[in-house]
Parts: sequence; structure tokens; C-alpha cells
Amino acid sequence: MCSVPKPLVALAVVIAATGAHPARADTFYVDPSGNDGTGNGSAPSPWASLSHACGQVATGTHTIHLNPGVYTDDAPCDLALGVSIEGAGHDQVTIQSSYSDWYISAVSSTPTEGNHTLSGFTLDGNGRTLEHGMRFWRRHNIHVHDCRFAAIRDRAIDVMGEFTDWDPPPHRISGVHIHDIEIEACASHFAADNSSGAIHLNATVGTELSHVTCDESTTTGQCLKGVFGWNEALRVHDSVFTVGPQGATNGCVIELWGHSNDSAIHHNEFNNGFVSLVAGDKGAGTWALSFHHNVLNNTMANECSVDDLHVHDNVLTGAVPFNQAPACWNCFGFWATWITSADELSNIVVDHNIIMGATNAAIWLNDGVDYRDVRILNNTVDGTLLDGWVGSAIGLNATGNSWLDVDIANNLLLNSDGYGVWTASETPGNMAGIQVRNNLLYGNASGDFAFTGAVGFTVTDNLNEAPDLVGTGDKPRPYYEPASETANIVDQGVDVGLPFHGNAPDIGAIEWGEPDEPDAGAGGDGPAGGGPAGGGGTGGSAGAAGLPSQKAGGDSGCGCTVHPPRPFWSLGWGLVGLALWRLRRSRGPAWRGSSGPRDRGRAPCRRSDAPPR
Repeated sequence: MCSVPKPLVALAVVIAATGAHPARADTFYVDPSGNDGTGNGSAPSPWASLSHACGQVATGTHTIHLNPGVYTDDAPCDLALGVSIEGAGHDQVTIQSSYSDWYISAVSSTPTEGNHTLSGFTLDGNGRTLEHGMRFWRRHNIHVHDCRFAAIRDRAIDVMGEFTDWDPPPHRISGVHIHDIEIEACASHFAADNSSGAIHLNATVGTELSHVTCDESTTTGQCLKGVFGWNEALRVHDSVFTVGPQGATNGCVIELWGHSNDSAIHHNEFNNGFVSLVAGDKGAGTWALSFHHNVLNNTMANECSVDDLHVHDNVLTGAVPFNQAPACWNCFGFWATWITSADELSNIVVDHNIIMGATNAAIWLNDGVDYRDVRILNNTVDGTLLDGWVGSAIGLNATGNSWLDVDIANNLLLNSDGYGVWTASETPGNMAGIQVRNNLLYGNASGDFAFTGAVGFTVTDNLNEAPDLVGTGDKPRPYYEPASETANIVDQGVDVGLPFHGNAPDIGAIEWGEPDEPDAGAGGDGPAGGGPAGGGGTGGSAGAAGLPSQKAGGDSGCGCTVHPPRPFWSLGWGLVGLALWRLRRSRGPAWRGSSGPRDRGRAPCRRSDAPPR
């Protein structure tokens, strides 16, 4: 018979009786059949609830493991520094809670290394009786993945370095990565001009949000919110965000303010509501924000009021009036009534977007702000509808403001109820250096141009004839592709500094032939930290530069090339299909790849509910 040394027996008794645990890295267990009174968190003797486990596991590199099953837990979980939570899988572990505040809290008074990973469970708000999901305030290095959130009254995830309004935050948190999560009905309802987001982000740097599916169609809340934001080098990609149909009781699908240092929102699908992107400048980067390769379905009045902004290679279909009112600014409408008249928006490029069925204006630059260095290039706009106002593909309202160096070139502007390009100015003389050149305008009911009271325009080399498009099949592809290499839109544009194939740029968003850019392919990971270019991908050339490291010390860069928009419009290309297509049409049409706050005086479109300091 084996005997156990008495000192070890005594230590085991102390642990079981007091709940004290060694300082080394340990894993503690929770099971639906466990016991919070007699359990000690070991695999043979687990606890019964996560809230109890969080109260027992002190600071350290520890993990709380949730065994499969359904838990009912109406008490809070205060997460100590370094402690992580792992479940057996979000389809195997469900926690139901009706707690009246935050269920999981990881909060520090000053920025601190949190080092938390949460994964593998579903948090069910029990019919929206749980007030809030999980919050991470002033803690670095947060990793949330393989989780599902359902029916929480207000916010599934809240990440905050510090909350400020128009002034930059005193500090930001870093190392935040949220991916492969599902959220349904976790934002507060629209009420008194206020709604929350299912995910809140404020004062972070290098945050990456990817492969998120969020459906707030039953709540009239928002999917993603950052007001006043101040998120630096933010990445939001490969996600699907949905809110309810347009109407008086819902607004933004995402609302993010305060962009800087090459933030990017790309390869996402947005359904209903509108995208609100407000304020920022490039800082030490090339752009404050790049918004590219997204699909926007049935969205309304998308707001892009940001300096140093690049909007490219997006597809928008079925834009509708904001709150069903006739006076709206649809699609990539720039309006800036939140900025004083002395301010301006500058360094904005809108290129290679396909915009179908917008209402009143597809691309709209409103009054209330000065504009400088704005370029609207190589877009395809079709079927802009008139609903009581304008109804033109591109609308410029320069009343009372200055417009300097605006270039409208190489656009395909088709079948608007109003004009191809419409402008108005009640104060002639405040417009200079405005070029409208090498566009093809056709089928616009009121005519190609309307320059009402506007001066300072140079209009050259525009075409008015039916474009040679494929004109059949799915939209945007193959419908808006050039019909052949000799189509009247091929090589008919002017060189505006963007990549093109052939002797000159084509007119419209889709080039005939490959632009001088890497093929789409899965590049390898770049070295740790810097994220340089990845290796060659299957069926493609070398990957694009990797994303910057998200943590101090250096994770690997992404190393992937930027792919075409996901096939939300039923293109259905897999890698094999794409390879066969390239063999069949070695010089066929190709989707482009990726190219290279002082603002005051306006309230958020949905007021932010600031957390307590």
C-alpha cells in the first residue's frame, strides 16, 4: 500500500480549506456538477460557477477551464491580472446570466498588463436580462476568440484605454485582438437619440477585430462603436455586421471616430443602417483611415468625414434615404456640419468603388466645410435615384465654402434620374482648381452636368456614349466589366497616379487586364514584430506587407495579400475557380488590390454613454 507524505497531506488540507493556491501557473476547473462550497478547483473536485472561480484565483498566469455544459450564474466575475478563461468550445459551454451589471470585469485604475485570453464559451443574457457582458478597462493584451454572445441588454464587449471626448486620451491600451466571435442582440435599443454598440472600442492602439459576425437587426442598436474613439492603427476586417432595416429607430451599423496612423476597415460586409466614420488625421502614417474592399448592402447616408482618408474598391448596392427622408447624402457622402466653417477636410481619395442604386446622390460632398485636395477617381456609378432632391451620381454643394484642388476623373456615371455631375454654389468665386476630365457619362435623365452658380471648373475629354460593358450576368461582375480589350472605356482615362494596365487607365472601377500589383494569394507570415512582406501564396505571388505587431515584444505580421471582396454578391470563386478563370482569360478584367482631431462642435450621431472614470 502506497503512503502519502504527511506534509503533502497537510498542504492539500490547507488548500481545500482556505482556497489559497500556489503562485505558479495553474489550471482550475469549473463543471456544472461541481461544488462552490466543497470544491477546490482541481479536475477531480471542480467548482460550480465561473463567478466563484474568479473570486478564488488570484493574480498570476492562471487559467480557469470551463467543462462542457450549461451554467446559471447571476453573480459577477472580477478577473485578476494574468488570469484567463477557456471553455471547451462556444457550442459546448453556455453560461446563462441575469446579473444587473458587468458579468466579467477586468478593470484597473491605471494602464496595466492584463494578459487575459477568453475563449470557448457562449454568454447568454437570458432574454436580455443580463445588463452587460465583459469589459476590459485600462488593461493591455486582451485576446477574445471562439466566443458567442446572445441577448445581452447593453454591450457584449467593452474595451477602453480611457474615455475622453474631443481631447486626445492620456493613454491608450495595446495588444487587443478579438476574432472568431458571434454576437446577436447585444446592443441597447435606440432611445432618446442614444444607442450602444455590441462592441465598444475607445483609446486603443493596434487593435485587431476580425472574423466577427454581429447581428443587431432586432435591437436597433449598433454593431461596433467608438465615440469619441481615438483608436490608433485599428484593423477591422473579414467580418459581417448587420442592423435592422432603415427607419426612424436605428442608425449606424458601425460608428468610429478619431482615426489615425493607418487604421483600416476592409473586406467586411455591412447590412442596413449606415457607416459613420468621423474625424482623424494620418499622424505618422500615410492615411488616417483606409476603407476598402467592403460590401455595403442597403445602407444609407454613409458618412466619411475624415482627413487623410482613402475609400477604395468597395461595392455598394441599394443605398436608401436616411430615415426615409428625401434630403439625404447617400453612399460615400462627405458632409461635415460638425466642423466649424473655418475648418476643412483635406487629402481624400475615393476610387474604384462600384455604387448601384443609390438615392439622391452616390458621392456627395456637402457644404459646411472647406475642401482641399479631394480626388474622385475611377468609380462606377449606376442608377442613382431621385427621391425629391438632386438624384445625381456625383453632387457637390459648395455653398459658403472654399473648394480647392478637386479632381473628378475616369468615372463611369450611368443612368441617374438627375445629372452625372451636379454642383451648386451661392457664393461664386470660392472654387478653384476643380477638374472634371475623362469621365464617361451616359443615360443621365437631366443631362451630364449642372454647374449652378459654380465657377473654377475645367471640363475636358469627357465622353457621352453607351459604354461597352459585358452588360449581362451578376452585378458587379461580370456586368460592369469591359466587353473586350477594344471597348470604348479601355485606355480612355487619364493617369491620376493609381496603378493601371495598358497604355492608360480605363474608365470605371474595373480594369481590363491585370494592374501592376501582386496577384491575390495566401502569403506567408512575416517575421515577428514588424510584419514585413510574406512569402508567395498558393496560386499567387508574394504576399503584401504584414500588419504591425499588436503587442510589445512582437507577434508575427499578417503577411497576407489583400484579396478581392468576399463573394457576398454570389460570385462564388474558390481558389480553384480563380485559377481556372485566370487560365481562361490571362488578360481579362481584374479586381484591383490594395494600394499603398482637432474637430469640435458636433455631437455623435448616437450619443456615447461614457463609462465612469
